[in-house]
Amino acid sequence: MEEQYTQHIPPPCDEQVEVLHADDDVLVVVKPSGLLSVPGRFLKDSVVQRMHYEYPDAAVVHRLDLDTSGIMVLAQTRQATSALGRAFHDRLVSKEYIALVYGEVEERSGTISLGIRPDPYNRPRQLIDNEAGKSAETRY
Repeated sequence: MEEQYTQHIPPPCDEQVEVLHADDDVLVVVKPSGLLSVPGRFLKDSVVQRMHYEYPDAAVVHRLDLDTSGIMVLAQTRQATSALGRAFHDRLVSKEYIALVYGEVEERSGTISLGIRPDPYNRPRQLIDNEAGKSAETRY
């Protein structure tokens, strides 16, 4: 199956990336909704591109989806990149999301455990694939 990519280009994001913390090892920033975490195929404006002006060694160790706003941690050294990458990979980092939903959620809590992978016909969206997808768990 030949992968096909959409040519989705989001509208420009005029919001600034706010730096909450900066030291020799890490940056902690607020990513606005509508801004890529890393440069895309067609659009290069992203958190890491913007941070490179003032922090040329900044490296992304995790990403947030285009439409998701929130806190991102970027590494500033190889050691920090390795340590943070390992922490995210080993799921030692706790992440919390707040979602606005339409309608009413019947159950007050639960867990969704499914395999997901990129949808080659509708990037950047993901699709459920319990055989070839990466395991993902959402607790609510």
